Amino acid sequence: MGQYKTKLGLIGAGTIGKRHLQAIAEVTEAEVVAIVDTDPLAESIAIESNVGFFASVSQMLKDKQPEGVIVCTPTEVHLEPVLSSLEYNAHVLVEKPIAPSTEEAQQIIESSKRFNRQVLVGHHRRYSEEIQQTKRVIENGVLGELVGITGIWAVRKADSYFEPEWRKQRTSGPVLINLIHEIDLLRYLCGELVSISAKTRRGLRSHPKEETAAVLL
Repeated sequence: MGQYKTKLGLIGAGTIGKRHLQAIAEVTEAEVVAIVDTDPLAESIAIESNVGFFASVSQMLKDKQPEGVIVCTPTEVHLEPVLSSLEYNAHVLVEKPIAPSTEEAQQIIESSKRFNRQVLVGHHRRYSEEIQQTKRVIENGVLGELVGITGIWAVRKADSYFEPEWRKQRTSGPVLINLIHEIDLLRYLCGELVSISAKTRRGLRSHPKEETAAVLL
């Protein structure tokens, strides 16, 4: 008798979706049973992975009834796939950020409670060994009382990074897409936020989203 595998549905087979497929292929506890994408080209990924392909989230949920769903769509279309998956009694891993607004995030939280399903946001940096060690050092009090953290994360994005239309929108600005990693790590290591103030600016590429930000947490 073979080992039971948790059945997962993948919604969104773009850059991050492919990373999830690769990771799941390396474990024995779970398997992807279906891929959902509005791009017909993604069907080749499903064929290669030997799983079902759907253009409709609701049809996939109805036909395959996965126990868990991974949502890898652009941020502005997180809400409906997450709510639909919860309604079909699937636990959800949704890529960060959870939603483009606090209102949509609250809807997800309330739906999770209503259907008694878990929602995990894909803040993968929490699970790196460096961060786990840092948290242990802070909690053990080895260095004394924590009064501040200073760090730098710097990278140059290739021009192609900014070409997709969804990356130009307000819902895909660097605060939600990039800085959210650091905000999450600060909350994880230091505790919950109690106050915040910020200034943002745009204009370098004439996109609706912010391009620089200064934040005091």
